[in-house]
Amino acid sequence: MTDERFNHLETQITDLQEFVRQSTKKTEAMQQDLNSMREDMTALRERVDSIEGTIAIEIRKGFSILRNHLDDLSLERSESLSKRFDEDLNQRRLDRRIPAFDKRTDD
Repeated sequence: MTDERFNHLETQITDLQEFVRQSTKKTEAMQQDLNSMREDMTALRERVDSIEGTIAIEIRKGFSILRNHLDDLSLERSESLSKRFDEDLNQRRLDRRIPAFDKRTDD
């Protein structure tokens, strides 16, 4: 091999080594970026899970409050109907007594 050819090959090998070093550095940087993205995605997933949990809890609370309110309204309605029934019953009794009392006073 001639010195010129040998120098040319040596230059190419040096260039190739530099290219491999740069490629390795870029690959390592890309790997670090990927790891960072994985960590960010994991953190984001945890935040979303937490938000979903909070939303589910708040929805359950809302339904619970609504159910309690409806139960209260049902109880009030039931008491109102019972009171109205008692008032109607008392009115019917009174309506029956008045004519009976009138008959007694007429006799």
